[in-house]
Amino acid sequence: NTVPSSMAFWIFSFSGINLRMTCSCIRSVMGPIYTRFIFSSVKRTSSLNFVRIKDMGYDGVELAGLYGMKPAEVKAILEEVGLVPLSAHVPFQELEADIEGTVAQYKEIGMQYIAIPYLMEEDRPGTEKFLKNIETFKKIGEACKKVGITLLYHNHDFEFVKMPNGQYALDYIYTEIPADLLQTELDICWVKVAGEEPVDYIKKYAGRAPVVHLKDFYKEGKPANM
Repeated sequence: NTVPSSMAFWIFSFSGINLRMTCSCIRSVMGPIYTRFIFSSVKRTSSLNFVRIKDMGYDGVELAGLYGMKPAEVKAILEEVGLVPLSAHVPFQELEADIEGTVAQYKEIGMQYIAIPYLMEEDRPGTEKFLKNIETFKKIGEACKKVGITLLYHNHDFEFVKMPNGQYALDYIYTEIPADLLQTELDICWVKVAGEEPVDYIKKYAGRAPVVHLKDFYKEGKPANM
């Protein structure tokens, strides 16, 4: 199966930080990502984390928040190390509470993408708030677009429930919000857990999938909570 040319890079997790890599790096660094360099305090050791990430061959990162630091501090560390501030997972609650202010923080760092990473149970498909949240997603996308940032939505498996029109909630989000306000950040692990084929979903959103979370999933038994 071929991967659409619109997918520019892959994302992996490392000490609460996601990493940008080119396809040619996958084989050489997959092992160290999950088995080395475990730190007790991301804030206290951020510089060391980023240095080692750079030494592993990565040229950019996707952050998960600001690790208790100010945007200027994060920007200075990344510039010193030589890593591109590519994307950031920003809690939906923070964005909802202060859309423009929160977006401005990540603009200051130089972020290219902001991702809505996760929805709490009360915000998910099937709740009264979900349709309202879609309207909030649009507003966040508009705020991002104004400052040259692209908004992404990062899925789990709970978006793979059917809406009244028969669509999965994930597809419903992308139908209701135009591509210029929201792009996909497909997590292929959770697509697979939901019972769908990741390759099919990547192809489905070719041209709308600039960032992909590429990871495998394995767990023995039949866990009640994924």
